[in-house]
Amino acid sequence: MSKLIDEFGKSLIDPSLDLVEMGIDSFIDNEIIKEIPFVNILVGVSKAGISIRDKYNAKKLLLFIKEFNSGSIDEKKLQKFKAKFESNESFRAKVVEQIMVFNDRFITEEKSKISANLLKAWIEEKINWEEFINLNISLDALHPGSFDYLNQWSKVDFEIPKSDLRSAVGFNNNSQSEAVLISAGLAKVGSPVAQFVKILDSGKKLFEYGIKPSSIDR
Repeated sequence: MSKLIDEFGKSLIDPSLDLVEMGIDSFIDNEIIKEIPFVNILVGVSKAGISIRDKYNAKKLLLFIKEFNSGSIDEKKLQKFKAKFESNESFRAKVVEQIMVFNDRFITEEKSKISANLLKAWIEEKINWEEFINLNISLDALHPGSFDYLNQWSKVDFEIPKSDLRSAVGFNNNSQSEAVLISAGLAKVGSPVAQFVKILDSGKKLFEYGIKPSSIDR
């Protein structure tokens, strides 16, 4: 396990790892990708072949790395993170273990990309470590359809929109998405008169730092 953590950690902060050129979607047939140390350890080719779960977990982790190394991030804070990540074994293990645990749980690839953006937000000190953990827990509980609903809320600054504004931005309340957001700890029941939920700070941060950047990068 420690070797897997070390090798994944090396790949995470290696910007020279060109996953676009390697072709993640067909990585099982890509000899270059299979030779990436953490992938080789994770899938562990045996006589029975690679299981679907191992293949998918490796793919999600590769997508996490790709997303983490794409887009912009404060360079000084990134270098500060890398210095501690490379020199402090317990810190590296803490970060990598959480990344791997969450990615193992995620059903969709999109969630892995969102989680990578949350890691960048933590590195840039936009959220703290506890928030990073809690937002990933909420992300794991969300149905992907709720992402679009949070996007609707973002268009009205997460405030209950007036009826005329709802039409202008195509805002429609969705009881199913609202229930999912509440159960994930991202919203609470609002005024019975307004008949809308109230998006909590956690919901706003998940959208702003995780979902929104992932949508832009697609």
